[in-house]
Amino acid sequence: MWDAAGCPVPGKRPGEGHVVATGPDGAKILRYSGQSPGREFQGTPVECALYAGLSVEYVKDLPPAGELVRRLWRECETAL
Repeated sequence: MWDAAGCPVPGKRPGEGHVVATGPDGAKILRYSGQSPGREFQGTPVECALYAGLSVEYVKDLPPAGELVRRLWRECETAL
């Protein structure tokens, strides 16, 4: 929505001020809030800030869970 609107500044962003989730204490999490979702959030946590971090550029593939576990296990065996 933000991209489609031309990346507007705060105060003019689409959906700004809409509640997208609530915290375990009932706190309202608004669209464009910088708060990352927690496991206990209710609502639409994918609309919250989902930080990827600086190392996201090193992600080269997204294997299925089973393959990922096999890779990790092989790495553990190699390290031991």
